[in-house]
Order: sequence, then C-alpha cells, then structure tokens
Amino acid sequence: MLMEEISLISEVTLTGISWLTTLFIFAVGLSALVVIVLFVIDISQTSDAIRRNYPVVGRFRYVFMALGEFFRQYFFAMDREELPEVAAHG
Repeated sequence: MLMEEISLISEVTLTGISWLTTLFIFAVGLSALVVIVLFVIDISQTSDAIRRNYPVVGRFRYVFMALGEFFRQYFFAMDREELPEVAAHG
C-alpha cells in the first residue's frame, strides 16, 4: 500500500516536472521569436535612428525616458537640498 502511494506520488511529480520543462522551453522559444521579430522591425524601419542602430535594446530608451521623472523625484537630490540650512537660504 505504501509503495503504491510512493509510486503514484513519484509518477505525478515526474509528470509535473515534464509539463514545467515543456512550458519553460515553449516560453524561451516564444521569447526568442519575439526578439527576432522586434529585431527585424527595428532594422527595417527608417524613422528612428536609435532603434535602427541599436535594435531591440534601443527600445529601452522610451522606458527610461518615461521612468526618468520617477528616478529624479525619488533618487536624485536637487542642487540645494544637501546644503546646510544657512547656505540653502542665502
């Protein structure tokens, strides 16, 4: 009885691992396909020099431009914020 349960658990575990492996390989393949399509689109377009010269990676420019305000607001100090109180008002 105990051996049958262990055998069933082992079989279910191996089936689950097999499905996860298949899903992982599918996800990696799909990601590679998306990168290839973006590469072809970026190389063939003529409106943006950054995307043409740096395909796929050049798209991050727009992400960083959108997040720039957030980074400046929370991570970078203004010119007068780090001065002592007396010098900041003078």
